[in-house]
Amino acid sequence: MSLLQAALGASDLGWNVLPVDHHKRPHRRLTLTGHSQTRDGKTAPSWKPLQTQRVQTEWLHTWFTPDVPGLAAVTGAISSLVVLDFDGEAGWALLRKWGLSPNALSGSGSPHVYFEHPGWHVRTVASGSLKNPPFPGLDVRADGGMIVLPPSHLSNGAYRMLDVSPQPVDTLPEAVALWVGLLPTPAVTLPEAPLPEAGTDNDLRALLDEAVSRSAQGRNNAGYWLARQLAAQGLTRSDAEPWIRRFQATMPDTDSQGRRDPYTLTHALSSLHSAYASPVRSRGARRTTQGMSLQQVQVALPRLNASQRAELARLLAGAAYRLGGLEMAAATLREVGLDQSFATWAHEQAQRNVSLPGWPRVERFLKQLR
Repeated sequence: MSLLQAALGASDLGWNVLPVDHHKRPHRRLTLTGHSQTRDGKTAPSWKPLQTQRVQTEWLHTWFTPDVPGLAAVTGAISSLVVLDFDGEAGWALLRKWGLSPNALSGSGSPHVYFEHPGWHVRTVASGSLKNPPFPGLDVRADGGMIVLPPSHLSNGAYRMLDVSPQPVDTLPEAVALWVGLLPTPAVTLPEAPLPEAGTDNDLRALLDEAVSRSAQGRNNAGYWLARQLAAQGLTRSDAEPWIRRFQATMPDTDSQGRRDPYTLTHALSSLHSAYASPVRSRGARRTTQGMSLQQVQVALPRLNASQRAELARLLAGAAYRLGGLEMAAATLREVGLDQSFATWAHEQAQRNVSLPGWPRVERFLKQLR
């Protein structure tokens, strides 16, 4: 089959196609139909308009002459096509693990698997560009991307078609389909997140006793420590002041060396001011950053798209796994209504001694969404 015949057949399937050179770059014959751009004073081929503009049959006859080595499809909504590109040994390992059959093989032998575009935006992702990809070896060709099609013969070899029909989404593990963006965002009803409560009197008395004990090593340091602890318990500055005054009243007029050096109320209130001038976590956040992060997750979830939910599930699974293993990772994802299979992913990464994301990564991701 010639490239022109293959291009006409792909066009009949609704795929937008274009010619490419030996290195997968848009071929110069695109300029003959006005698909060009000026770069450094020179005319260069441009395929960007084909992401939204339907290819006309007469263009195919202009583009695909015998000297053109390659044919590519514009992936995404325009072609209703999403392609998973499994690269190298890691890619083949994923393909076998998930029990998938390739639709095509690249010139280097990498398997390509075709899926119907779901109708919403699906990002194009190269796993090599991600710092910590959830599925190393898996690239996604979707909106804004393209994929070389058989029977192209490029510098990396000949491409082969095995089955042109896209595969059902349910052949993919749910966690993968969510990360790729092939599944819709599930509706989740979330409870209102409770605010952290201030410490009880017993908690505060215990802190006061501890501060008095610490004063033997320095009253100013002990007073500042107490003020920070009161702030971390959720007390306002005005509520904390009586406890600081109690602490000051218990202090002797001599320092730890027995020399006369009164610890005045001015000293104590200065420590209080300094403590409340610095950022202090609430009691709930102090005990575990997880609690505050999950509250932020509950607020952010309703506005996330499918790919963002999958990325958040990956980060949460990793952070929770680091604290309590597989059981905590699954429970954390279940609590916020995210895909629990990412807990298994975290377990597999840990078994391979791959570093997992921590709670600061979760908080940074949530902050970027604001």
